[in-house]
Amino acid sequence: MDIETLYGFRIYIIESLPSDRLHTGLNLMHRLQELWTNMNCYDFDVKYYEAFDKNALESTMSIILADVENDNYIPIIQIECHGQETGLTLSSLEDVTWGELFAMTRPINVASCNNLFLNLSMCYGAMIALCIEPKDRAPFRTVIGPLNTINEDVLEEAWYEFYTRCCNIGDATNKNILDILPSEFQFLDQELLFDMHYNREKLFPDLFKEDVMNELKYTFRNDMKESDPLILMLDLSLFEKRVRNNYRRFRERYKPYFCFWEDMESTARKDNQ
Repeated sequence: MDIETLYGFRIYIIESLPSDRLHTGLNLMHRLQELWTNMNCYDFDVKYYEAFDKNALESTMSIILADVENDNYIPIIQIECHGQETGLTLSSLEDVTWGELFAMTRPINVASCNNLFLNLSMCYGAMIALCIEPKDRAPFRTVIGPLNTINEDVLEEAWYEFYTRCCNIGDATNKNILDILPSEFQFLDQELLFDMHYNREKLFPDLFKEDVMNELKYTFRNDMKESDPLILMLDLSLFEKRVRNNYRRFRERYKPYFCFWEDMESTARKDNQ
């Protein structure tokens, strides 16, 4: 991909749904094509793929990777299938974990210069936030999906509303993705994903307290509870500081690589030469 000569956005709809269910991905493709024609919108393109099983999904991702490497559209991968808290369920009834999905999308995000947008049209799509591989590159720039169960007809209408708003954003100067996001969806970018796991004190104070307790258990004994007399005798601030410093050092070491900041700094240095 040559980011200096971008043509626009290309939506890759990957559908893996049983034959007797509503084919939301195929329906969405036809509706978007009609929408863009009526609006004279030339910034978006769409391709549709069916993926019955895991092998077909991997093959489709390889096709998209080659497309991204040889063309100049910003990729939006939209996956239409059943979902669960641990990942995808394909029409073959095979499960794909979030980690397995990361392995498929990460090369595409790298090839697109960290410009892959991942849309998960399934129940529990936003639960992808539970998984992270912090020592690798981020598998997407942003991800959008529902947090809980959701009806398929509601999903199709919500995505159509989202893409319609994307086309209508026009010359608005203060709009961002959260302004046009339907209420059914959650939005997550790679920086927030990293901080959800490694900056808990700021985002999730209760989970940070659990981390401090785990540090205590690791140091002393595993059956320790908050009411344990030993805890009352200890200065917990020392353990809080230890956990806080461990997270800080981890962020400093791995977050720039995960979020592609090193590539951005390299590009900036070249531009200034």
